[in-house]
Amino acid sequence: MSDKPHMVSEQGPTTKTGRPFDSTARRRSDSNRQRRLQAVGRFHWRTFAFMFGALVLGAAWAAYNYYSTGGIRNDTVLRPLVWTIFAIPFGLFLGWLLARRSEWGQATFICFCLYFFSIFIAARIESLLVTTEQATAMGHALYFQTVMILQIIVGAGLAGWRALAPVPVENRPSES
Repeated sequence: MSDKPHMVSEQGPTTKTGRPFDSTARRRSDSNRQRRLQAVGRFHWRTFAFMFGALVLGAAWAAYNYYSTGGIRNDTVLRPLVWTIFAIPFGLFLGWLLARRSEWGQATFICFCLYFFSIFIAARIESLLVTTEQATAMGHALYFQTVMILQIIVGAGLAGWRALAPVPVENRPSES
């Protein structure tokens, strides 16, 4: 329905629903709508810096652990190989908590999904590109590198996605 003046009564102009017409209320709602649209399209650099910075630190830790194994695949290098897979989502999770602590549930769920599903996707990619014997001979190098690449790409996308989302009120810096 339109909020244009429809009828003029004793109290002044009214809308079609019979409510008094208030031109200032319409202007206020238009400015609120514009403010909301600007907030959604605004890129929040602080959120992006925390999330992407933590992602880069996690990627550096994962790469360090991967290359510290020297291509050896046995029980002595199990811990560095676990960190290779786990470090990037964990770093992204910590950065997300630093940037927007009120989104801890969403951060937990999404970072767990990143960790969990990247393992299966990388294993499938490896199985499509090389045979089992070749993968074993290479020490599953393609698998570990694919996990890291997938997690970095998806993590960067997540950092950008959260940086474009409006900042929750409880995460805004105080103005005092």
